[in-house]
Amino acid sequence: MLTDAFIKKLAAQNVRLREYRVAHNGSVNCTVAPEDEVLVTRLCAPLAGIERLDVDFLDANGQSIQRLHDVPFDPAAGEVVITQQIQVVRAMPATTVQFRLYDMVSPSDERLFSEYALHHTPHRT
Repeated sequence: MLTDAFIKKLAAQNVRLREYRVAHNGSVNCTVAPEDEVLVTRLCAPLAGIERLDVDFLDANGQSIQRLHDVPFDPAAGEVVITQQIQVVRAMPATTVQFRLYDMVSPSDERLFSEYALHHTPHRT
């Protein structure tokens, strides 16, 4: 997870960013080029009133790959900013990766409130 301020700092240092903004409950086609250094995904969501947030990464079959608990976010920004290991994404075949955002209402109660799909295609050289 990153902050927008940190991403702006990277851009100011001429780090080659590949960014995707995904609408609330939306999807996007994406790739990673050989010259890209950092991959940034912005998951737009109505975050007002949410105090604790979990992010679940799922594979193309909807199986959970990894769940991140209590991720940092700025409710006023209206997005959760994620970065992934670019070398892992660069090596991926054509696939769909899904994200789900959960409002952790209490330690034993969660509410799914956003779902996203990233349709990855390997970069063609």
